[in-house]
Amino acid sequence: MEYLAQDDDASQDQEGNDSSVIDGENGMEDEYGDEEGAPHNSTKLKKEKVFQQIDYSKRKTKIICTLGPACSELEQMVRLIDAGMQTARINLSHGDLKSNMKLIRRFKQAKRLRPHRTVGLMVELRGREIRLSHCREDEIKVRSGTTVSLYTNEFHLPSDMNTFRVSSETVNRYLKPNDVVYFDDGKVVGIVIDVNSNGCKMEVKIGGSIRGGCQVKFINGKHNQESLLAKQDLADLIAIQQAIVIDFVSLPFTINPEDVQQLRETLAPHSKDLKILAKIDTYDGVSNFDKILPEADGVILVRSDIQWEMQAEKQMIAQKWIIEQTNGQAKPVIIQSQVLLSMLEKEFPDRQELAEISSATLEGVDCLILSHETSVGHFPVQATTFLAKGIAEAESIYDYSQAFINAREEVKKLGDNADNIDLLATTGCSIAFEPKENVDMFICLTENGRIAKHIAKQRPRQPILACSVSGQIVRQINMTRGVVGYQIPEHMKNRTDELIEHILHVCQEQLICNPPTSKVMIFIGQNEKDPKKEIYTFKIIGGKSPDDEEDEEENEDEQEEHDDDH
Repeated sequence: MEYLAQDDDASQDQEGNDSSVIDGENGMEDEYGDEEGAPHNSTKLKKEKVFQQIDYSKRKTKIICTLGPACSELEQMVRLIDAGMQTARINLSHGDLKSNMKLIRRFKQAKRLRPHRTVGLMVELRGREIRLSHCREDEIKVRSGTTVSLYTNEFHLPSDMNTFRVSSETVNRYLKPNDVVYFDDGKVVGIVIDVNSNGCKMEVKIGGSIRGGCQVKFINGKHNQESLLAKQDLADLIAIQQAIVIDFVSLPFTINPEDVQQLRETLAPHSKDLKILAKIDTYDGVSNFDKILPEADGVILVRSDIQWEMQAEKQMIAQKWIIEQTNGQAKPVIIQSQVLLSMLEKEFPDRQELAEISSATLEGVDCLILSHETSVGHFPVQATTFLAKGIAEAESIYDYSQAFINAREEVKKLGDNADNIDLLATTGCSIAFEPKENVDMFICLTENGRIAKHIAKQRPRQPILACSVSGQIVRQINMTRGVVGYQIPEHMKNRTDELIEHILHVCQEQLICNPPTSKVMIFIGQNEKDPKKEIYTFKIIGGKSPDDEEDEEENEDEQEEHDDDH
């Protein structure tokens, strides 16, 4: 089933002729776990659950796909959207501005062909990242025990098995003998044996094959000494912003809160509405996470990078802690790297990968990123499909009741220090979950999506429809778990009753709910851009039984007959 969802960059009809849609990818119907009306059993699974057929389009957790050579054609991008891509990711570290702009033009065309889908755009900066230069061959193969020269200032030249050229011009200033260098998530590992004015020499300890443009990783805070932004980052970002509205920008190697503050100040003259995602990919990033989180609009946890600086037995604990902390702030938390790595070469994923997807989903992650799987892998569409399936299966056993209890208890612990918006969301959800109310869905009329995020923080089973006149806000809020963004017509924004009627009509047309028999809790936000002046109200509408509708129709008929007699 597909649902209406309006998007500035996809298609807009003229005022009064709304052809836009609500995105069916995000689960706008009854949850697919227990039967409707059945009590939620959070302790035991039934045999039927194992063999139950699930509609994977009803996921609450979102999918981000990285665009690259493997999905550069229009048809492939359309298939990615159909398979479940809700945000496309462009990594500036790969390709140049010309090739990336070509991807973006194709992406815009794909969105126009799927106007009923809400699909955002994330641009990842180069930042402090260090990359290997391009290669003459598809791969470089190096053997353990060989000596390789690592050069700076020659990034425009190709790398080969004897000479690695990197994007940084300063590594020789901070590398020392015995420092460890990781290439492409550890596929090749070297140890520095000598440093000179041109770079350094290293001995290969772990041999293997690596591609041109792969990431070069140092540990123990070495990346801290690189500039926050690469030379071309800002210029490329501005050029892309002129061609398409960017929704998110991600900052690699975010080490402290000042990094996010500096990037926000740098971007302010060019775009104040971009959401900044802090990438946590170093030990320092994890250590300073509680300070970084308040400054960022969301976070991306890069597991493959952290593994070189943190004990293996601590990594999953760090992941769970980061997810919990970010959920508590009502901000999106995203997992990246090695999600379905086996599908670079294989058509089917490994069991362990699907187990980790299930684990992240049950822990409360908002999104998962496919990196190499879709950018250079052989099976980008299949990888997206399998990720959607793995997420949906995990969500079918997610304990929504316990998740709400936990979220409510956290608000209670804050006491007088709790935010008013958290108190409102908790109160609203408490009422909605009462058996006598049994609300079927939430609708949020919002300027910036804030109220929808805080309702989603309660992890309700019911879908959340966030409605805004801004296409960018719609795409941004659409990345929050359980929330569907819907762009409302500009001419209706100040006519609340008419707007609610219009939204309910769209929901009814798309079989999302059935007013007036379905109960809908509606939140209305005002002055949301100023937290000190924001005002929210909520009400429940609908919930009439079929008998009530028949009685009303009979009363209306009787009244008409009475009027005719007079």
